[in-house]
Amino acid sequence: KKIILKNNNSLYFFTDRKKICDLNQVLKNLPKKTCIIFREYDLLSQEREELAREYFKIAKAFGHKFLVGKDFNLAMKIKCDGVHFSDRDFTKSLMKIRYSCKKNKLIFSCALHENKNLFYLSLH
Repeated sequence: KKIILKNNNSLYFFTDRKKICDLNQVLKNLPKKTCIIFREYDLLSQEREELAREYFKIAKAFGHKFLVGKDFNLAMKIKCDGVHFSDRDFTKSLMKIRYSCKKNKLIFSCALHENKNLFYLSLH
């Protein structure tokens, strides 16, 4: 199999509400088409969804892509641009999510921390 790495975004920005006072100001100053990756894993489900919707709206207003970290169902629910995982999340179900992203025309992003995982990703 051949993996094609396609990146039309100039920058990836990971959210951290504990360190960012004014998300509007930060996103306003980022280059267009920055890919915002929403994490905020410590929140309860409903709180995380509400904050994701708010951040998604802000990201869109500034022309950025918006990915939800580690939650395909939330990404589908808020109709954002895609999902982001880590190679530490590799499971068979993650490969099903990757397929579902392709089927639903969503971005599937994965951070690779070890070279060997690029090979694993290319096999599935």
